[in-house]
Amino acid sequence: MVLTQSCDLLRRNGKSCKAEYITLAAIRPFDKVLEKKVAKYQKDKIEQIGVICSTAKRSALFKFIEKVFNNNHPEYFYLHNVEEQGLPEPHCAFLRLSIALRSIEHYKKCLNAKFLELAEEFKAKLGWLVGNLYSRVGTMDWTPEWKSPLEFKSIINEVLG
Repeated sequence: MVLTQSCDLLRRNGKSCKAEYITLAAIRPFDKVLEKKVAKYQKDKIEQIGVICSTAKRSALFKFIEKVFNNNHPEYFYLHNVEEQGLPEPHCAFLRLSIALRSIEHYKKCLNAKFLELAEEFKAKLGWLVGNLYSRVGTMDWTPEWKSPLEFKSIINEVLG
């Protein structure tokens, strides 16, 4: 996922973009992020083998998923699946796991590899998260705009299941 601000990547009048480097973040399936978090709560070999953890940690996992889904976690940027556009399952960008590529050499390759683009408000949120790993920008959360609080909790509980 490209982390460099889109305004710095814009090519004006056929010239090169303003950014000398394009910063890319690693993206992994959301399941991997959740497995990594669950592993922190596993206390014994049986939990590790069964890929389970104590139900006492359910509340903490719920809050973690809620933060990730609403893009309020400082280390991840959540990307909900958009199957018809090439993202068949939910993913997360690992904001602290990034590399920089020289734009003069890699701009065209990155542009040709593009298959999704964030809505403007989420571009702003991503830019802010990258710049400050903590605090909050006013983007729409799942509730109440898209789901009722009960529906949203049901979605998280389904993932936990």
